[in-house]
Amino acid sequence: MGIQTDTHLRGQQYSWCSSAFYFGFLVASFPGSIGFVKFPLGKCLSTAVICWSSVVSSVTVRILIISRFLILYYFKRLIYSII
Repeated sequence: MGIQTDTHLRGQQYSWCSSAFYFGFLVASFPGSIGFVKFPLGKCLSTAVICWSSVVSSVTVRILIISRFLILYYFKRLIYSII
């Protein structure tokens, strides 16, 4: 069992999922670091952890539509880059 067989990814869909994961990091790393400077560290980090845990729990649900899978992976890395 693997991510490709479980989600029925074909062709370059797996590559796009991997790319979406890193695009999210690129988008959120700079604003996340600004947020740590402007806001209290505990509140900013706890909010990011709560958002990240909700996205991770959404990713574990069986997803058969590739667009939903890409969006969830993008948001997973987007929030994870802040943590």
